[in-house]
Amino acid sequence: MQIIDAHHHLWDLARLPYPWLRPEAGPRPFGDHTSIKRDYHPADYAADCGAAIVGSVHVQANAGAGDPVIETAWVAEQTQDCGWPVAIVGEVQLADLALADTIARHAAYRAFRGVRLFAGYDADPRWRQCADPALLQSAAAHDLAATLARGGYSLDVVVHAAQLHPLADLARAVPDLAIIVNHLGQPRTSDFAGAGLWRDGISRAAAEPNICVKLSGLWTIDRTWRPEVLAPFVRHVVSAFGAGRCMYGSNLPIERVMLPARHQVPRLLEALGDMPEADRDAIFGRTARRFYRLSIG
Repeated sequence: MQIIDAHHHLWDLARLPYPWLRPEAGPRPFGDHTSIKRDYHPADYAADCGAAIVGSVHVQANAGAGDPVIETAWVAEQTQDCGWPVAIVGEVQLADLALADTIARHAAYRAFRGVRLFAGYDADPRWRQCADPALLQSAAAHDLAATLARGGYSLDVVVHAAQLHPLADLARAVPDLAIIVNHLGQPRTSDFAGAGLWRDGISRAAAEPNICVKLSGLWTIDRTWRPEVLAPFVRHVVSAFGAGRCMYGSNLPIERVMLPARHQVPRLLEALGDMPEADRDAIFGRTARRFYRLSIG
């Protein structure tokens, strides 16, 4: 099966700061990440994925650069001859007074498709990815959404369950903006029956036709992607959104802390269960190809 990976990272620790990957950086919510505190270039990614990857989407990796366009420029340089088409999702800061100009400078690179926003608020600081629980309702977030929509760019979003309803409201307010929920909306539990807030949020988000979702970062459900644990979660998402708005993402190299990359696709396929070939092809390629405008074949 030919696969488009809708979510992965690359980095060079000598080129950009990456504070969270420094030797002294403490563990992340997924645990000790010492094993990925090293350069991760296209050749490393290709070695992890194998020959099945025919396209991919690089998502900003919290590089910590004063100018986020530097990361986009580096990724564009690294991937121009990597052997498969790569789309780039860059970084912006909502407080950037020259936000439109920053997006325009990202867009000078042909592979740029949009930006990622961390909007996941939680009372537990270990899981807090933004300081404002109402970030998605703010004027700054709506301005960003409108600016992206005008330029034909997309918005990747990292949220927790509580932010799925406000995200749906944002999608309704800016219907021309393609919004991509990262990491299944981070359900953060293996108990599907107890994940009512997340289930309701997924159903609400799916009601907005301009939202799609990545089947990625599944360690928040089960660190080793056991199919029987993932199954109710991923099937709920595919049932709500339809395969045409779902896409697989490896989250490499981060997910490699939990399990080898070669196990991801077989375990996810088993969790998804029997489905028409067209739905499988959408999840593992066609959806990402359409949303990120990848030219393949």
